[in-house]
Amino acid sequence: MYRVIIIFLVILCFAAFTDKTTTVTETNKVCLSKEEKKLFDMINAYRATKKLPAIALSPSLTIVAQTHVKDLVENLKNPSSSKCNMHSWSSKGKWKNCCYGTDGKQASCMWSKPGELTSYKGNGYEVAHYSFPEVNATSALEGWKNSTMGHNEVLINEGIWSIVEWHAMGVGIRGNYAVAWFGKESDTATIKIEICK
Repeated sequence: MYRVIIIFLVILCFAAFTDKTTTVTETNKVCLSKEEKKLFDMINAYRATKKLPAIALSPSLTIVAQTHVKDLVENLKNPSSSKCNMHSWSSKGKWKNCCYGTDGKQASCMWSKPGELTSYKGNGYEVAHYSFPEVNATSALEGWKNSTMGHNEVLINEGIWSIVEWHAMGVGIRGNYAVAWFGKESDTATIKIEICK
């Protein structure tokens, strides 16, 4: 009987240490840098010029965005020389890794990240930007607006995104990378969002 209990406890401990999910309930606030807040505001201001509604700031999608830019900075040093683009996730975190190539076959890896990392109930759609020597809100937005890869269409619901209504947005900026995440579902997480001090 003791042997069964010990085996059960070992399995339980192993499961606890190998859990690959992080939920937003594990934190009580999200901190936006001034540049991240500026990017969020600039995206909504740009949408307003197209007579589109503002998108609510999502703590869950911001957690995903900030987690992703940290991963990109640490693990994708030069995206132009990599077979994996900026929608890729490394194997060095508590998430499912993937190499998102030009064929788009790993799209579900991106779309599922909000539910994988947070309690967000829908898919997430990301636009990503790289600048050298460092990115800021203005360079990111201008890069997306002038992109030939469909980023502008995501921002302002054009093309294949014209039938979609965004109800949640999260942003992240770090080093050479900026990302914005969009979701169709409203974020129900009750996490406080603050400007970092």
